[in-house]
Amino acid sequence: MSCEMLLVSRRLVSIAIAVVVSVAVIGCGRESGQVAPESKPAEPAFTGLDAHLQYSNRWIENPKLNLMTPEATFLRAAVESMARAPFAPGEGMAAIEAGGYPGIGRAFNDSADPTVVAGNGNKNIVAVGTDYWEVIDFQRNGEQFSAVVCNYRSMTALKVGEGLVSWGRNLPNGDAVALVFGADPHLKRDAQQAPKANQRGDGRAPTVNVFGTWVMTEYRNYNLQQEFPQCGMTLAPGTPADAPDHRYYPKTPPPTLPPSPGWPSY
Repeated sequence: MSCEMLLVSRRLVSIAIAVVVSVAVIGCGRESGQVAPESKPAEPAFTGLDAHLQYSNRWIENPKLNLMTPEATFLRAAVESMARAPFAPGEGMAAIEAGGYPGIGRAFNDSADPTVVAGNGNKNIVAVGTDYWEVIDFQRNGEQFSAVVCNYRSMTALKVGEGLVSWGRNLPNGDAVALVFGADPHLKRDAQQAPKANQRGDGRAPTVNVFGTWVMTEYRNYNLQQEFPQCGMTLAPGTPADAPDHRYYPKTPPPTLPPSPGWPSY
């Protein structure tokens, strides 16, 4: 199996561990001490992605990139869309379009193998809290841009049955995403439309296409740990100082803060 097929984000490891432990405990025979044959529970009906992905996105501002520029709009929308794609219904492009923001199908532009980056997550998880993103590298080359974004997840949690699983201060506690994007090389200059600028508001997601005619030419969210180790070694703002340095079961979920910059309503 290739490394690429192991891309499912480490946040799924927590839920996998919790499910395995739960099955083992339930399957243990109380009288004989033997483990009963494992039976697969019925999967609940998929009720819509927002019922599962309840977290908000907050982008940490720094001098690397002005978050109100057109290029930042594309970057934010692409990264947030692709973070949802593994858990969306269907596989490959169907999952990207179902999970992403309006226009993501065209913006994705075969920048990666869609079956590797979408539709292969646990579609029954419920994620809560606040997901943090930070641009750590941004370069411009003509009409093309390259970016590396860190994802800090220590202020998110997964609902497991009636309980929660959180990552605490356990390190590594984040991931990196790298992409190249910009004006569509197949369109003439007078046919180009830049992404919308000044995208700020109370919405967790845009309701219209904010990508313009720009597209991605490269997208990676796997095999980046050695290139960008700082993404795994940084905790999200607000991570409690007394949180354990291991995965744990908190009594209350981390707060779901308003999105920042968020998206305007149209």
